[in-house]
Amino acid sequence: MWKLANKHASNVVTFVLIAGLLIFFGYTIRIWPTLLPGDKGTWSGALGTVGTLIGTIWLATSESRRRNREEMTRAQLHAAGILLDIAYVRGELKLIVDEMAEFALIDPITNRILSFAPKLSIIDIWKAETFIPLVPLPNKAAGCLTQATDQIRLMRRVIEKAGHDNSLDSSEKRKKFICSAHKLLVGTMALLDTGIAECQAAGRAMHLS
Repeated sequence: MWKLANKHASNVVTFVLIAGLLIFFGYTIRIWPTLLPGDKGTWSGALGTVGTLIGTIWLATSESRRRNREEMTRAQLHAAGILLDIAYVRGELKLIVDEMAEFALIDPITNRILSFAPKLSIIDIWKAETFIPLVPLPNKAAGCLTQATDQIRLMRRVIEKAGHDNSLDSSEKRKKFICSAHKLLVGTMALLDTGIAECQAAGRAMHLS
């Protein structure tokens, strides 16, 4: 969001500079014939000062635009490189979610529920800093993927903990537990879908640029 705001601010500054420059020089051309020789010297000095100021601001915003382009290029390259991993995790998670949906209709035994923990551990393949390069992508892609990763890890720990307390010691508790787990992981899949869509869009943009 902050990078997007900076990008829009840079565009606004550029527009204001160009518009202000055109107005200023237009006004100068209009009144120039009416100025006295001494006034023309003062006015020329003012023109030089304004030109220097505009040039300084233009250089500063140009550097900002260059950095934004470089960050977006890195984000697109990283998105292309991680897309298959995200798709893999999404596919494995779909298998788990479907199995949980089946369990929600019956009374699953405790060991079957606990078996989801190692499955979730296997698809927990990312480190915290994996998604930092994706921050410039729209729709909070980096945040969605980070949140999805956190939810997978959280659910794994919750299932492991359930094996050591009384969370699964009755049919009612087991059904309630598996329904809650299913609901959370369905939301996790939606977050992954957002990340996949943005990575695919970034890849297409990279090929078109």
